[in-house]
Amino acid sequence: MNMQNAKLLVCGLLLIALQPLQAQFAYFNTVHGTVLDEKTGKPLSGVNVFLSKTTLGTVTDADGVYRIEHAPPGVYDLVFQHVGYTMKIQQVQFAYVSTIQIDTKLMPRILEGREVRITGRYTKERIRRLQEFTRMFLGETRNAKACRILNPEALDFKIDSTDGRWTARSEEAVVVENLALGYTVRNYIIRFKWSKSLSQIQQNIFTVFKPIPAADANTSETWARNREAAFLGSQKHFLSAVAQHRIDEEGFKLYQSNIQPLEDRDSAFREEGSGFYIPSKIFYGRNRSGLSMDTVSYPQNKIGLAAGLVKLQFKDWLKIKYGVTFSYLNLEGHSLIVDSLGNNWNPTSYQITGRWAYSGAADKLPLDYSPQPATSRRTDVR
Repeated sequence: MNMQNAKLLVCGLLLIALQPLQAQFAYFNTVHGTVLDEKTGKPLSGVNVFLSKTTLGTVTDADGVYRIEHAPPGVYDLVFQHVGYTMKIQQVQFAYVSTIQIDTKLMPRILEGREVRITGRYTKERIRRLQEFTRMFLGETRNAKACRILNPEALDFKIDSTDGRWTARSEEAVVVENLALGYTVRNYIIRFKWSKSLSQIQQNIFTVFKPIPAADANTSETWARNREAAFLGSQKHFLSAVAQHRIDEEGFKLYQSNIQPLEDRDSAFREEGSGFYIPSKIFYGRNRSGLSMDTVSYPQNKIGLAAGLVKLQFKDWLKIKYGVTFSYLNLEGHSLIVDSLGNNWNPTSYQITGRWAYSGAADKLPLDYSPQPATSRRTDVR
């Protein structure tokens, strides 16, 4: 199925913690600790420790000690990964000034063989699945053409021949070189599932970004421009604008929409009508449509008071217009609790289609990316 003709339904527990629109100050949040072998109790050196979806990571030293500094406020997955050990994920919450100690132990494991071997009759099948995965994972935007997977052999595929579903995973990091945005991205793919019959992707991936050193000033300027363009109109940009009550100033227009799935067509969704326009002053209040934006309390008062949390709830589909593009968001009956920086404090399942669905890993920015203030942005990037 051609993704150009199929709007994607993206599901799963996706962390969409966001950076502030005007983050021009240093962060003082730190997480540190020691990593030990579960069986022997000895320190583990060389463990990859990182805050998923950021550029913030390190490795443990000879004593098993790690330290990560300068994390923006928000909720993150702290990942511990070492070859030959079971990966461990610990959720960590930062206020504006936090120092957190997290000690952990990793359990040795026996590495299993690949589920689909790259030999004989599987060769053509694997090539086909790898091509599908690359298109689905990287997306179909202009930036995707400037990306490549450096080690495709790290991917394993499990295929259900009865309905066309397949699942990809990796025992080691799948490394993507993104020459459009200037990052090397290591992706630990726990699950990436594609269902042709439902035009649906489910994914559970932990990533860490590493900026690529720019060869010259022109390359550096191009990457900065491309990163800003990737940010504008993205999920990051939208939720940052929502949290700061800057929907109008940031150039978004909102509509209540009705989207219906199509069972016998390649296109997964059809919008019924053009949707009802929602002025921002109504969006930040309550109306009969069930849209609401409320101030909420948080169990950990220190963090809650520092972050200034708000809760976003709405029924059905929210249509988001930015420039000439449209994206659609459905919270599936849940809510998003977002702080003043746009960080999502209750990662939950949601659905998207439209522009956001076409933007894959090729357009993803690290959560600690700081965009320019709206007043200083160029006018040619929208």
